[in-house]
Amino acid sequence: MRNIIELNINEYYKQIFSLSQYAFQYNLTEKEEILKKDEAKRHIIYGCMENKKLAAKLHIIPLSTFIGGIKFPLGGISSVATWPEFRRKGMVDNLLRYAVKKMQEKGFLVSFLYPFSYSFYRKYGWEVSFAKKIHHIPITAFKKNLKSDGWIQRGSDNVKTLNKIYDSYIKKNNLSGVIYRDTRWWEQRILKKSPFVAIAYDNSMTPVGYIIYGIKNNTFYIDEIISLNNCGRNTLLNFLSNHDSMINNVVLNTGEKDDIHLMFKELLYDIKVNFSFMARIIDVLGFLKRYPFIRKEIDITLKVSDSLLSDNNNYFEIKYRNGFEIKRLLLSSDACNVIHIDIQTLSMMLLGYRRPLEIFDLGLLEGEKNSIKELESIIPKLYTFLPEHF
Repeated sequence: MRNIIELNINEYYKQIFSLSQYAFQYNLTEKEEILKKDEAKRHIIYGCMENKKLAAKLHIIPLSTFIGGIKFPLGGISSVATWPEFRRKGMVDNLLRYAVKKMQEKGFLVSFLYPFSYSFYRKYGWEVSFAKKIHHIPITAFKKNLKSDGWIQRGSDNVKTLNKIYDSYIKKNNLSGVIYRDTRWWEQRILKKSPFVAIAYDNSMTPVGYIIYGIKNNTFYIDEIISLNNCGRNTLLNFLSNHDSMINNVVLNTGEKDDIHLMFKELLYDIKVNFSFMARIIDVLGFLKRYPFIRKEIDITLKVSDSLLSDNNNYFEIKYRNGFEIKRLLLSSDACNVIHIDIQTLSMMLLGYRRPLEIFDLGLLEGEKNSIKELESIIPKLYTFLPEHF
């Protein structure tokens, strides 16, 4: 790969953030630049150089994601940018190919990114795997005094308590693709995006939900609203509706499968589904071996196509007798019940964005329908959820 180096944040931070500010059209104060530099210390940053000057770059954020309750090493791609005078010279192409290989070498099993273009990143193996519902709700649509014996602690940003609620919510709802949040991630990425936090407790002092929000121009903006039961949900919704003297509208972001709208008394409001993050499996064999398949006697083979990583461009046998045996086949003649699938489709399917039979009906899987049904029977029902942005 031409002129690609790993950038030391202490040495290159001026060039890194100058490019980011130009490409993404924002300006950092001196204080904000210090905070950004501290945040970027966890990043792996690759740059394409021209005459010892940074021409293009991308960041890999080492993270972890939960899929069916199992933690997977995740490489979050962010801040992909090129100076305009160096665009259309294949630099981002080189950086992405380089980054995918480096993530494989470093042991990442999956990668997420938020695209500027879905078609562009599909060429490199990523596929849309997340969506958000954006609700624009008049405050008059909310019910008043929902039944609840809970109470609100407003202004609390206790990370330990918030994380306990968050982790319980993930397990309770069988969520997939959610980010493991350490204290730094909470502080740098979650709590700084909105000025207000409120935690709901039940009458036994157990935390049962939280809301992260802001208020501006008579509008209540909700970044996250998470509840563990009816008490948590109703307590938070009562808290929100009690702002009716100071707000007219609520903007609420939820996961695609969230049914919170059933709690409103009026549904004549605007709701929009926005596609969000894309996912890509980096190491198919490592991913399959860690994946929480449902235990059932089975013997099928996935023929995966991946134009970037030859290790993935192969036959993978999934067999269960007394336990799962998953291996890369050396000879294609050993394969049975073969399902042909590309790396993009495999990624969104195993994250739970769409089920095998749904994908088969779209013509994105090739194989006997009985084999597809067998595959469906061992994949748990998961729901992708990724409220943050990076």
